[in-house]
Amino acid sequence: GAGFVHKFESNGTPLLSFEEATVKRAAGIGVDAGGAIYVAVPQQGNIFVYFPDGAFFQAWRAAPQRHFSGPIKFGIDEEGALFVPDAANSRSLKLSNRGRLLKSWRAPQTPASPDERPSLISAQPDNFLFVSYSSTGRIEKFSTDGASVTSWPAAGDPGGAAASVTGLAAAGDFVFTMAASSSQIRMWTTNGE
Repeated sequence: GAGFVHKFESNGTPLLSFEEATVKRAAGIGVDAGGAIYVAVPQQGNIFVYFPDGAFFQAWRAAPQRHFSGPIKFGIDEEGALFVPDAANSRSLKLSNRGRLLKSWRAPQTPASPDERPSLISAQPDNFLFVSYSSTGRIEKFSTDGASVTSWPAAGDPGGAAASVTGLAAAGDFVFTMAASSSQIRMWTTNGE
């Protein structure tokens, strides 16, 4: 909300801080393998790209999310392609490392409910994407070309009620999720076990 981006070492030592008025409404941030910083402002449909030292590089356009609120997560693969959730149009977008739209596909492939829309995407080095649908707490695994591989419920209480997924990450052979109704981080195999 203050329009600052802060960069830290993994031990918490501050490395960099910069202020940009354009990121006051930011809802997502990511870093690619080269250290470039990407900041998403979904309401405007902007992704701002900064060099690792915080110097502005360029702005990319994505689908505006006019009625969006809350955080988003976008995935960045090893080649620098971005995978961005487009909740307003129920799809996922694949942008090149230069910000051009390469592909879009329906997400979810088969909605579990009429309001199921993508909100979080995590890219994994083995060419798979994991998309979270916060309204139903479901995770769907896709190839980087948009083919659905599998899906599973990743959030819910012991009584079986759905809960929203508020955190998603993929690393190595595992997918990590966090639900709004729990303080636990759940760990899954990449096939949903």
